[in-house]
Amino acid sequence: MYEEFGAYGSEKNALRALERRRGGFTARQYAAAFDKATRLLRTAKEIVGANAGKFWEQRGEQLLDFAEFDDELKEKCPGFRLSTYRGALAWVSYWHHLR
Repeated sequence: MYEEFGAYGSEKNALRALERRRGGFTARQYAAAFDKATRLLRTAKEIVGANAGKFWEQRGEQLLDFAEFDDELKEKCPGFRLSTYRGALAWVSYWHHLR
């Protein structure tokens, strides 16, 4: 995500990159998908940040348990698969708190 790495420099450039990778949609559809994805990332960061201690305690386990946060993330950012919610939580947990 451009917000995390700054690779695109701006939302406009990130949207252009998205269009290059996945052509065939309208500008409005790209903007909506981008907004939805960035909202998911921001919300996952909020949830993980508020519960970082719990995740830190689990860090020695084979898999961290994000199941108890599924409903909260789904309520705040509807429209994704369960695997996407858990993937977002796992990525944020690793990238921002465990590495």
